[in-house]
Amino acid sequence: MKLSHKILNEIADYMEAGFKCFVHKKTHEIIAIPDENRFPGADINDEENGWVDDLHKINGNADYIEIDSMESSDSFRVMEDFAVSLPKGATKIRLLTALEGHKPFANFNHQIHNAGEEKEQWFKFRREQEIEWLKNQLEWRIEV
Repeated sequence: MKLSHKILNEIADYMEAGFKCFVHKKTHEIIAIPDENRFPGADINDEENGWVDDLHKINGNADYIEIDSMESSDSFRVMEDFAVSLPKGATKIRLLTALEGHKPFANFNHQIHNAGEEKEQWFKFRREQEIEWLKNQLEWRIEV
C-alpha cells in the first residue's frame, strides 16, 4: 500500500503546525504529538489531553516511523529556490535581499506576507517541496 497524497498532505499540515508525526509502516496510521521544542508548555503526558494513549502506541513500537522535520538549511534552500524561481521584479529582489540579511526566516516571512500574488505561489511551492521532502524521507522506509 502506498502513502496517498492525502496522507502526505495531512502529515505536512501537522508538521507545519508544530507536531511530531509518526506513521505506521503497514496501516499508514498517523499519530501526531505536539513537539515539546515548539510547544514548551504542552504536557503530553497529561492523561486528559489524549496524547498518552498515542505515546503508548508508538513507544518501543518499531512499526511506527518518526518523520523528521526539515533542517533549517533545507527550509532556507526552499525559500531561496522559490525566490530564484520568480521572474525579475521587486518581489524577487525583496525576497533575495531578505535571505541575505540578518534573520532571513523572519524577513522572508514578512516580505512574502506583504507580496501580492507571489504569496499564494509561495504557499503552493512550499507545500510541494514539503511533500517531496516527505516522499524522499520515507521512500526507503515505507512504500510511498
